Amino acid sequence: MGSEFMTDIEADIKDIKQQMREISKKIDEIVYEKEISSYMQLSDGSLSKFLEDEPSIYS
Repeated sequence: MGSEFMTDIEADIKDIKQQMREISKKIDEIVYEKEISSYMQLSDGSLSKFLEDEPSIYS
């Protein structure tokens, strides 16, 4: 009984560790996407200001 119980606990711990790795990876992806979005917003603002001062070539 004791050995089987420990095996179950070890299997549960392995599952938890795997789930933690997956959660960590997803968090890293979300942070990366947020950083990219922030850079794009910053670039958009800078580019808008730059283009605002340029003459329109389509008029």
